[in-house]
Amino acid sequence: MEFLLIDDDLVYCQALARFGKIERVNITFFHNHEEGFAELYKNSKYQALILDAKCLIRSEDVIPHEKALGVAINMLTEFEQKTERFLPFVVCTGFDSFKTFFGEEGGLLEKKKAKLFHKGEMNHQTEMIAYLKQRVENSQNFQLEKQHSDVFEIFEKEYLGQDVRE
Repeated sequence: MEFLLIDDDLVYCQALARFGKIERVNITFFHNHEEGFAELYKNSKYQALILDAKCLIRSEDVIPHEKALGVAINMLTEFEQKTERFLPFVVCTGFDSFKTFFGEEGGLLEKKKAKLFHKGEMNHQTEMIAYLKQRVENSQNFQLEKQHSDVFEIFEKEYLGQDVRE
């Protein structure tokens, strides 16, 4: 499975990517929404998204924005409308007050069936990846690819590019 992580904390990104390999998930990371969403548009291999709540929005930003989650959800909604691809996602944050922080965005998380994880909680990585894997495995596209794995093998062997996969 292929997940995309957008988080401004390099150490966390590297640690989660290493942990993902243990769980048989490739995690590619970007440190701002601008570059992360550009990658989503370029590459259809990603099956799920992990967002930081307080993150950099543009590549030139140096201070994480407190409203970055709202921006990211809007960007994801636009991505889904333009590409007609649904992408399950979670929010993983290090805020101590993460459960009360979300206000308006919390309603958006519920509406999109996204789950919130706290970086400081024990086993958050295991639970987060298991949750996303389950969402991906239950998706219609995953079931179709699994049912017709011999056909979709042409993408794994790179006979056809990922842009044709959809």
